[in-house]
Amino acid sequence: MVGSLGFRSPRHYHWSLYSRPETSEGKRHLRSFARVPTGLVQFIQEDGNRALLPVRIADTPQARADGLKNVGPVVLNNVFFLYAQTRETTTTSSYNLVDVRANLEFAVINAEGEVVAIHTAPSDSTRLSVPENHRWVLAAKAGSFAPYGIEVGSRIDPEAIQKINL
Repeated sequence: MVGSLGFRSPRHYHWSLYSRPETSEGKRHLRSFARVPTGLVQFIQEDGNRALLPVRIADTPQARADGLKNVGPVVLNNVFFLYAQTRETTTTSSYNLVDVRANLEFAVINAEGEVVAIHTAPSDSTRLSVPENHRWVLAAKAGSFAPYGIEVGSRIDPEAIQKINL
């Protein structure tokens, strides 16, 4: 099913194309990922251009803990994953990357909505440590940020992050 923005929602892909559901643990994480709400985030570049991105918003402790665990490269071609904290963190935070089989990049976003760092993680990483103060971390397959102009200094409107149903 294609959403109104022209992207294919990952819940419509056959699980075996992008995951390892062979184990009960793998199936649990896939169900958990499928329950992460979809939403929209608007990035604003320094020149004023805007990019509206479809995202999965991990805004519960369980969704943040599971993260992208057991999610494979096909779904990552179609998904931006937003780790959303309830407030800005001021200590190093760690994000679970167990069994993610793709190179990833992460935009670290502070409470004012500014991208303060971009981190990368190879496909064999199990965790990402983020030392910067942040409220959100946007994860995507490596190379996904450049076409949208997402870089250090880009901004989001924190009040405009919205959950939607597709």
